[in-house]
Amino acid sequence: MKNKEKIIGIVLTLIGLFMLFKATRVHSFGFFRFYGISTSGIILVLMIISGIFLVAKPSKLSKIFMIASVCMLVLSLILGTNISFYYASLLDIILILVPLVAGLGLIIKSYITKNKWKY
Repeated sequence: MKNKEKIIGIVLTLIGLFMLFKATRVHSFGFFRFYGISTSGIILVLMIISGIFLVAKPSKLSKIFMIASVCMLVLSLILGTNISFYYASLLDIILILVPLVAGLGLIIKSYITKNKWKY
């Protein structure tokens, strides 16, 4: 019975997450801005300089700077992403949250009752 509750909980949670993700809109407005200044130019200049030093005189420091500039570029792109929700009525929100909350509750209940009998 507990295994059946767990499976139903997982299915309900997946349905709720699917509906939540379907109601979400993700768009990017470019690179992250820091106090109104775009970070893309600074990061690209650092990447070019570290690339020049990596080719001219490869060292551990030039490799670290290249890896750091690539990581900063990826981080800048991620921070420039905007996540918002589509227009949704209260009924839409309830239909999204009920299976999600019920599924998570069933999963937690199955783990609590399973561990309770061990003691």
